[in-house]
Amino acid sequence: SPIAMALVAEEGLRVDLANAAFAHLIGQPPEDVVGRSVLELVRPAAGGEALDAGAMFRGAAAFDAAHPRSHDASPHVRLTTRPVAVAGRPYALVTAEDQTDRQRTEARLHDREALLSLAVEAAGFGLWSSDLVTGATFWDLRSREIFGVAPHAEASVDLGWALIHPEDRASVEGAYAAALEDPAGRYRTESRVGRADGTVRWVLSVGQVMRDAAGAPTRILGLAVDVTERKVAEAALRDRSAELEREVAVRTE
Repeated sequence: SPIAMALVAEEGLRVDLANAAFAHLIGQPPEDVVGRSVLELVRPAAGGEALDAGAMFRGAAAFDAAHPRSHDASPHVRLTTRPVAVAGRPYALVTAEDQTDRQRTEARLHDREALLSLAVEAAGFGLWSSDLVTGATFWDLRSREIFGVAPHAEASVDLGWALIHPEDRASVEGAYAAALEDPAGRYRTESRVGRADGTVRWVLSVGQVMRDAAGAPTRILGLAVDVTERKVAEAALRDRSAELEREVAVRTE
């Protein structure tokens, strides 16, 4: 689709030239755009600032405008301006971009993120991530509680590995390496974690490796949950089953 653009004269902020795409985007017939002040043609978005006329002719500027066909003042039109000279006279070249679809997409993503956050919190999961390029690591507060890490302690890859029980380190390293090699990039481990207070907890971690356009791994995002109670219950069940088997064996001798 053509770029919506207009030439605005410094004198009176008068629109001296505009294409049909610009007229359509601001909701005006093309013949009604030329000759009018740009301030008459667009309205500020809710919470936005009025178009700075001086800034239009000093350098590049941007302005959020409300869509003329919307019922509210949401910022659905993005105006970008930069100064130009035409026949020695100062003008501002104004381009306009309809942001309606992007705004709706962002709103849907925001809603989904909010629902995901509520679901994660309700399930007792902790969120963690690691940048495989820079090594930057993030643990949310719930993850820090699970791993026994202080809220303000610096998260790092080295600290994460150090927390894993020595007897489980090899299996976790193997699962991690496999996830990096696997095109699906899925990661899942259950391992013991030695916390700073001396306690040992069982933690289930699941993750997803993210890749760049070339397929190289760049980040891993994941969830962690304390499964100690389940592991203790499973061990108790195994012990009880073994005990019953011994009792049966004694009775049948």
